[in-house]
Amino acid sequence: MNTSLFLFLFFALIVSGKLLAKEVSLLHVSNSDNAYSFKIVANVDEQTDTIKSMVKEDYLDGKKIQRERIEVNNESKNENQTELLFNVETPHFNLVINSPNLDQEMGGKILFNTSKNQMIGEREEYEYNLAKSNDGWRIFYQNKIVYKLMIETNKKNLVGSVGIKGIYAID
Repeated sequence: MNTSLFLFLFFALIVSGKLLAKEVSLLHVSNSDNAYSFKIVANVDEQTDTIKSMVKEDYLDGKKIQRERIEVNNESKNENQTELLFNVETPHFNLVINSPNLDQEMGGKILFNTSKNQMIGEREEYEYNLAKSNDGWRIFYQNKIVYKLMIETNKKNLVGSVGIKGIYAID
């Protein structure tokens, strides 16, 4: 009898936790070189509308191959501010994504730091903003909502891909 009650309460807790959080797909990033892409997904608390955690989903040929929690550093001055940081490394490019001022209630900057040319160590940074809109959490670039980005690889004759030429919003 006690085991049945424990299992009932355990599953009720799991179900209630899932009902209080929803997943919001923030951004889908693909590239011009191969079939690899990834999505950034936020787990949003439905009662407080705050970001509880974030996830990066990796895809190859449209099939999900990996899902990993994005490291969040909670050791900041404000208890609601965190630092989002993860790397995307492929044979063709390196991309570091961080947010020095991500606030779970208000959003913040999302910085894409790219290797433009790995041969000479040239890097470039792109700035986006994570904020609430009328329909929930979204990524913005120049005050416009961005759902998809395309990474164009930087190719050199005889060598091939050496980094990222640019990151562009696509429809």
